[in-house]
Amino acid sequence: QHIKEDVLYLSGNTMMISGFDTLTCDSMVYWSKLDSGYAVGNVRYIQSDNKREITTDVFHYWQTEGYRGSSFIADGFTRIIENGRLISANKIIYNDDLQLMNLFSNASIEDASRGLLGDQIEIKYMDSILETVTIDKKAFAYNNLDIRVEYDGPSQKFRDEMSSSSMFAIFKDEKISKLNLYNMASTLYHVVDDSLLAGINNVSGDTIGIYFSFDDMKRLEVKGGAKGEFEPEGDNTRIDTTIFYGAEYIDYHIDERSSFLSKKAFLKYENTELNSGNILINWDTNILDASSLGNELPAIKTKGESPMTGHNMVFDL
Repeated sequence: QHIKEDVLYLSGNTMMISGFDTLTCDSMVYWSKLDSGYAVGNVRYIQSDNKREITTDVFHYWQTEGYRGSSFIADGFTRIIENGRLISANKIIYNDDLQLMNLFSNASIEDASRGLLGDQIEIKYMDSILETVTIDKKAFAYNNLDIRVEYDGPSQKFRDEMSSSSMFAIFKDEKISKLNLYNMASTLYHVVDDSLLAGINNVSGDTIGIYFSFDDMKRLEVKGGAKGEFEPEGDNTRIDTTIFYGAEYIDYHIDERSSFLSKKAFLKYENTELNSGNILINWDTNILDASSLGNELPAIKTKGESPMTGHNMVFDL
């Protein structure tokens, strides 16, 4: 070590302890008056207050007047472990005064079963608790599932996937409560009925809002050019062929197992095509109720039969 005024130079398996925080690295420079350090090589920094562990290549930290008092810039591939989550990127900047963390290039936030990924991610904290996540460019999210395909069969691994140009996630009590997908939004999610895989739903639109309760997907709203495709799984549902559907607005209540399609709504099932202003589907009974919206009257076309129209129609899928 070498001390010059308030500067401390250290090299070779270096460890620094500041308060209850610990930093190890190959070499570093430390400014005692500022309680600031610049570390290089095999950096490992443990922040005790928010139980955050950081590993990176180059690390510059300084004390601030923020909530926890330590801001930093981590350069090179960086991994942060906090509250059971893994945060990683090629560069991470954290401003403690604003409680704002920015991730650049190959950015991701992941836990045991789900993740958020993108080119650039902004994380906003409130009293060191995750509050919101904003993802810009190539936004992607996933949720890993264990689902049985047969009653007497083992659970199998599946993955719900969501993608869009950008995303905005809201968290409550460290759990995601809502995920908004903007521009070229699409989702692929697995429909479960009585603990069995009933099928796979692919949905796309201009924007998609997904609501969660205790980490489970409960509701899905699609706005603008919404289109969907439901592929049934074997004999686990009474529906025996792929259903194609769409509308300007789709509201799917997953827990209530119902879908509402409005404005230019359509559904194609085998040789039948239904067009209507509004369409309400009950997935427990497989009963579809079509009703008019303005001048959009329900109309059914079936191959080999004359088309039918009316103000209201009930259709059994």
